Amino acid sequence: MTVVINYLSDTNSVIATDNRVSIGRGGEYGFEDGVTKLVNVPHYAMGWTAGSGYGEFLDNFKNELVQTEMSFNEILTMYNDVRERAIVDSLLLLNDDISRKVSSSF
Repeated sequence: MTVVINYLSDTNSVIATDNRVSIGRGGEYGFEDGVTKLVNVPHYAMGWTAGSGYGEFLDNFKNELVQTEMSFNEILTMYNDVRERAIVDSLLLLNDDISRKVSSSF
């Protein structure tokens, strides 16, 4: 499970995410999955993005977003393209909607 907390005001925006660490019943350290949930978007001053939901979709979206500067409409188009590719690439998703939420701050 992923937690993404967003805050937006007239002058500030904040994105915070959790870090997945599994701990055993006796408190012993389990494992960390190494997923980067909060990604710096270098083309925008202080730009960040995060998401929750279908991991492959989110990883592909974040990877494409950091590649080049885009307008808001281009980001929406890219989001829909990545979503459609995720549906085509995963037969398990043919009958299900991809659960996904993405937030970005620039």
